[in-house]
Amino acid sequence: MIVTVIDEQLSRAVVVFVWSDPRRPWPSSDPDAVARVFGPAARDLLGHISGVLAQVDRVPVEGDLALYGRHVTEFLAAKHPELTESAREAIAARCTYAER
Repeated sequence: MIVTVIDEQLSRAVVVFVWSDPRRPWPSSDPDAVARVFGPAARDLLGHISGVLAQVDRVPVEGDLALYGRHVTEFLAAKHPELTESAREAIAARCTYAER
């Protein structure tokens, strides 16, 4: 049996990175928000986030954005099981918004 350990800090950093400004109803990319919340740990966290996003950017974009979002979420679940569902959904939202 394989046990996956959820990385709560990385997952929270992903959510902060994407949804940093509650006044904005759309996803974004905000490394400054991660720095504000995580201080010195932000550098490593942003490196991990950048690596994950580089991988996700290679997921083929389908014509249907809902299908593309599911593909991104499935890719993340398979390749990055350390991320929480909230983090995976935040990245998928960022990806589908960017492709609008």
